[in-house]
Amino acid sequence: MPPSSMSYAAIANGLKVQYPDGFEPALYDESDIFKWIPKDPSYSGSSRQYNPIIDGSQGSNVFGDALNYRGSPTLPKFNVTHVRRFGIGSIDNEAVLASRDKKGALAEMTKIQVDSVLYGFARAGAQQLVGGAGGGAKALTKATGWTVGGTTIALNDIKDHIWFEKGQVLQSATTDGTTGSVNPGHVTVAGVARDTGILTLTAAANAGIPTIAVSDYLFGIGDFGTSLSGVLAWIPPTAPGATSFFGVDRTQDLARLSGTRTGATGPIEDQIGHALTLLHENGGKCDTLWMHTRRGWELQQSIHGKTVYGAGGVQVAARNMDGKASTKIFLTGFVFQGPKGPVTVLTDPGFPYAYAWGCRREDWELFSMGPAPHFDLGNGGKFFIETSAPAKQFRMEAFWQLGCKKPVNNVMHTFA
Repeated sequence: MPPSSMSYAAIANGLKVQYPDGFEPALYDESDIFKWIPKDPSYSGSSRQYNPIIDGSQGSNVFGDALNYRGSPTLPKFNVTHVRRFGIGSIDNEAVLASRDKKGALAEMTKIQVDSVLYGFARAGAQQLVGGAGGGAKALTKATGWTVGGTTIALNDIKDHIWFEKGQVLQSATTDGTTGSVNPGHVTVAGVARDTGILTLTAAANAGIPTIAVSDYLFGIGDFGTSLSGVLAWIPPTAPGATSFFGVDRTQDLARLSGTRTGATGPIEDQIGHALTLLHENGGKCDTLWMHTRRGWELQQSIHGKTVYGAGGVQVAARNMDGKASTKIFLTGFVFQGPKGPVTVLTDPGFPYAYAWGCRREDWELFSMGPAPHFDLGNGGKFFIETSAPAKQFRMEAFWQLGCKKPVNNVMHTFA
């Protein structure tokens, strides 16, 4: 048997050793929100339907009126369709042959390649889960401080640096991906200055994207308008119009079909208390509050010594995306005393700094066709022979979407 055949059989077997519980642990290391969102790999078909009740039979103190004006509950139908995500890795034939006599070298090399692709899935999933439908948690370039003819791009918000890495290929657009089109061309990131929010490119910005302009939005290549409909799509900070969202006109009842929106001034604890109060007035229930890590620290310091609070957290009993194994994950946070009882505050550096999101975990799910991601087994195995290089290629894919069963139980607060 040729050495390369033996080597790739070993690779396939080695994956079972390197990832005995599937790919969830590797993914979960990258995002607390990704850990927290329930997963359901049983999805099939072209869409998943959610039918929140937004009204009931009115009734009356007069029997005749109750009889004449009886009705049935309104059940809007969110027909939620999935989107696709792909990750591709290659292992050079020469590297395989060079490592065939070194114990463990082949398995380690394979793990590095697979981990790299999994990391990309994790970062994309984390970004898109908290974003809108246009391309995840997009970054906006500064209106001043950089020129399109230079080899650097200045981010409008330094905190958005977490979404960029060396080697990343980017596109730009004048819109956030929900309308319009992406600019032709692309640029490649050569380096990231995380303390200043400056991206260094391999060439001038307008050499790669001739029409790039200051204040453009930035996207991973191919992500414009093709991403998950994340939390900000389901619970938008600005009230949605009559435009259909998965087949539903949410203006029928904004709070029950797109959550509650709030904005208030004052100390951060007053803003959060106001948001939770309005949520409960609109009939919503909340036991968890997500915000950016910096906001969480600000809230924790502000309420310290003013009111009763304590350490908090949530233990997530999560299935792997293949539905087989179970992983116990404990997210630590702190408890904020809301108007209807304690709320667990959890933070994530990927959550948009401008907002705080009140919610319940049981109302959300990341559903997928089988494990997400999983190997493409189109040729009967995990590896393909590359036609343009002496290498073997593996492909991973996910067909997934974020769904919300009860939008009414959510509030999106915009900080002053």
